[in-house]
Amino acid sequence: SNFVIIHSNHDDFITKYLNNCDFTHDTNNVVLAMELFIDITKGKNPLEKFIQADNIRFLQPGTSVRIAGFELGQHGSVGISGARGSAQSYSRTYEKSISGHTHSPATFETSVVVGTNSKIRLSYNKEGICTWAHNNVLVHRNGTYQHLFWD
Repeated sequence: SNFVIIHSNHDDFITKYLNNCDFTHDTNNVVLAMELFIDITKGKNPLEKFIQADNIRFLQPGTSVRIAGFELGQHGSVGISGARGSAQSYSRTYEKSISGHTHSPATFETSVVVGTNSKIRLSYNKEGICTWAHNNVLVHRNGTYQHLFWD
């Protein structure tokens, strides 16, 4: 299998953390962060340092990738005119699309949103109603898709 890692707000968070030098008081991570800071000053993606394989490709922001007619190049954090992406806006933008970002699986017309592979409850969503779910989407060769859920 070949893997494509879509640019997202997760990449941006690491870059912002490094660019703001927030790591200077983070004693647990300061050495690693300094190494990554040097990498970003050279224009390198800090994630690529630790995720390296011949079958993995990192996409630059705004790069399109399509499989069976589905646009997969949008994580979902950026939508139309700088707004946050959504299934509704992507259904008006792309013929068919699959995105993530919200961690909540959804389908709206021609737009599909996957869930998360992370823990469902994190420090910032400990309480209240949560629509997050463990979910991925499988795209079939004939252009159909299937939500896959698990506990």
